[in-house]
Amino acid sequence: MKSRITMAIPLGMVIGLLLSIPIYYNNIALFRWINGHANALLDLPMGVLSGFGDGLVIALVVGVVMFYRLRVGTAALLAFIASGIIAQLIKRSF
Repeated sequence: MKSRITMAIPLGMVIGLLLSIPIYYNNIALFRWINGHANALLDLPMGVLSGFGDGLVIALVVGVVMFYRLRVGTAALLAFIASGIIAQLIKRSF
């Protein structure tokens, strides 16, 4: 139990830091900073990695997991739906 708490504290600090970035920077400055660090070598792998987060890919993976472990697959599906709802709420609030 103690190890979970010691892992949760740094994780919470990192998440809090990431969530506070839009408060300190306006969207244009943040967009320019991110695009200023572009790397042509990483464009292809990052495009592929971004595609893995697509809803169709996630649905296929969850479907395959459900064939082997229904309970784990159901939990993954609910987590995916919850993250989508939270993302939409955050998008609409800023």
